[in-house]
Amino acid sequence: MMRPSNDLPAVYLCRDVVDFRKGINGLAILVEEDLQRDPFSEQLVVFCNRRRDKVKILYWERRGFCMWQKRFEKARFKWPRQVASDVIHELPESQRHCNHDGRLLTEIGEVISEQLDIIPAKIRVTRHIRKKYACACGQCIKTAPLPAQPIPKSMASPGLLAHITVLKYQNALPLYRQETILQRIGVDIPRATMANWMIKAGQLVQPLINLLQDRLLSHDIIQMDETTVQVLKESGKRAQSKSYLWLQRGGPPNQPVVLYHYDPGRGAGVAKRLLDGFKGYLQTDGYDGYNAVVAANQLTPAS
Repeated sequence: MMRPSNDLPAVYLCRDVVDFRKGINGLAILVEEDLQRDPFSEQLVVFCNRRRDKVKILYWERRGFCMWQKRFEKARFKWPRQVASDVIHELPESQRHCNHDGRLLTEIGEVISEQLDIIPAKIRVTRHIRKKYACACGQCIKTAPLPAQPIPKSMASPGLLAHITVLKYQNALPLYRQETILQRIGVDIPRATMANWMIKAGQLVQPLINLLQDRLLSHDIIQMDETTVQVLKESGKRAQSKSYLWLQRGGPPNQPVVLYHYDPGRGAGVAKRLLDGFKGYLQTDGYDGYNAVVAANQLTPAS
């Protein structure tokens, strides 16, 4: 499947309503005439129809045009609200004269095109300056308290912790790569330090995980599975030995809860602990390690 390169110089949004009977040639003419851009450069141009339920994307790929079309079944296409600052382009005064009779040209309108921009991540230092106060008697000194921090006595702000967490767990970007990225913008944070931050951040969200576990167990069906994972330098185990991630999915159908639990083993005791207090249907792959909890909790198996 053909796809644009990851280093596209620009993405343009044609905000005017476009007749979707136009094909590649018609859209390329719009790019050149209305947006005043070269349609043969490596850029994405997005078009939308009047009802905002269809979009077309035009892209020049080396020796030919590519065009994608998407139809929205329920939602409607919305342009990003974060519009870049206006950049005004004017003719130099020396060119504001008619080519026929030399008279001064009068401004009659504007041609507007929009381009998405991005502000790369940057590191800044936030200094907490705590004022100190003293009495003339020399017996009383008070200092303004420091606001509560996620990790006390750490240089990691809440924003930095959230940034690293999202990159690691949502965007699947390992800490060693994040270490290199931060070094490129002038900050040296060892991956071991970030790993410790992630452990402490995990402890901070444990109350939320407990609430999710309660919601999971309060509904009448849970899906479970377990898979192997290799843990290096785990106490009491060889690096080649197996550990397990246990997956649970359930809760409200419109807001399902998905939880991962780590355990060194795959015994029946793990399933009994994770399903403590649960009543209802349990869907698994048939692994007999669930038999004990099915019998003890009088669950209905749904393998």
